[in-house]
Amino acid sequence: MVDIKKIYENLDVIQKLIILLVFLKNKEPIPGKLWLQKEFFLIAKNIPKLEDEIDYGPHLKGPFSENVDEALDDLEKTGIVTIKGKYDGNIELSGIGNKLALEVKSEVPRNIEKMMEDIKTFLNDLSERELLAYIYSSFPKMTEESVLLDKIKDVRYQLAIRLYSKGKLSLGKASEVADVSQEEFIKELKKKGVRIYEY
Repeated sequence: MVDIKKIYENLDVIQKLIILLVFLKNKEPIPGKLWLQKEFFLIAKNIPKLEDEIDYGPHLKGPFSENVDEALDDLEKTGIVTIKGKYDGNIELSGIGNKLALEVKSEVPRNIEKMMEDIKTFLNDLSERELLAYIYSSFPKMTEESVLLDKIKDVRYQLAIRLYSKGKLSLGKASEVADVSQEEFIKELKKKGVRIYEY
């Protein structure tokens, strides 16, 4: 029989939070490593102690942490998570992973859990380009080594409109992603017949 308590005791904080993140939002899979990295980046921004431990830096596709990557690899090797797909598919929990998630859930404060779920809800259903457009515009220092920055810049206007239309971004944030004034962004939305709202 598998000793869940013993496995749990051997997990580090990054592994525990990866397990919890995958478990949240009704166990909705994380679309791939890129999404995990960016979701974790935003989570770490909200937990200063964790931010130091995770150690994010600029990489080929924006903010990247070797520590998060290694923690995920270890979880996959031990069968706690599965990555479905040839290279970078959905990240899901195994049966043991689900049991461990309940242990983590009982340990993590409710406000941290809610923040993590909100971040997962916000980023999980974005396309790769939408995800990068949001992250790149919000954290420009993390784009220094990006190989996709120019490609994202070329289509950021369209991506900003898509994110705004999906209700993912406010008018102000969407115009920031588009890198134009709010007035100019509103004009473009009207031209395209996009309903304008503010929340």
